[in-house]
Amino acid sequence: MKRSAARFLRDIYQSRGDTLMATQYAVYQVENAVSQAESNAQVSQLNELFQQHLQWEQERAEAERQQAARLRRNRMIVVVCVLVAVAALLAWLLIRRKMKQQRDEASQQMEAVQEAHRLEKASMSGRLKRSNQELRELKDQMRQQAGNGAPKQEAQAMSFNEEPICHLIMERVNEGQFKAQMDCKLYQDYALGKEQVMALREAADRHFNQFTVRLAKAYPDLTKGDLDYCCLYLLGLSDADVAALMQRAYNTVSERSRKLKGIFGSEEPIAVILRGFANESIS
Repeated sequence: MKRSAARFLRDIYQSRGDTLMATQYAVYQVENAVSQAESNAQVSQLNELFQQHLQWEQERAEAERQQAARLRRNRMIVVVCVLVAVAALLAWLLIRRKMKQQRDEASQQMEAVQEAHRLEKASMSGRLKRSNQELRELKDQMRQQAGNGAPKQEAQAMSFNEEPICHLIMERVNEGQFKAQMDCKLYQDYALGKEQVMALREAADRHFNQFTVRLAKAYPDLTKGDLDYCCLYLLGLSDADVAALMQRAYNTVSERSRKLKGIFGSEEPIAVILRGFANESIS
């Protein structure tokens, strides 16, 4: 508006011939154009600065958003790690507790076995009395079977029982106080070796006129293992004693005992059957 007015006034003064006034308005017009250009440049510069500011704000907002996302991700990782660590710790504690319970149960079972064994040893004196009573009854039965030859047969039996291997076996039986319901592995320390079993056979053969040879000839169905068991039963041992000494399950020994009775064709105690057979050759 001002520039148009200045242009009109310049033209008027030029037409009147007033050069001075025309020049002043021309200068004003030039200065106004320069000022307008400068103003436009400033506006353009401000606009550029504003755009840069907007871009900086956007970049800052994006950076803050990414940083917030990283923080959330890091927090999530930390939370997951903590949860995993807690779960692992709980699992370890549960496993440790279970193992401790198993150890405690095993310890209690072992203590129960040891206590039972201790009680068995504590009752050894009573067991010895019963064993002696059974031995006397066995001798009485052998006297009845042998008739007039009883004194010599008794002396022969006592001589056999006094053999070192027989003493060893009876000491283990008296000390172990073996029970049918117990696992034979608990009595491993009392087990007989092959040499000891052979020594028992040799003692039986020596005192009872080749006992195992005559027994095998009279009862061909007997195996070599059966003959070893017969030598043990010759000492008056029970199935539980034989099971512990030979490290066999009680049911297995009991079944062999029934098998031997079937072979001998008698329901009498095996010890009585074998003592009678052992003394047949003694006149």
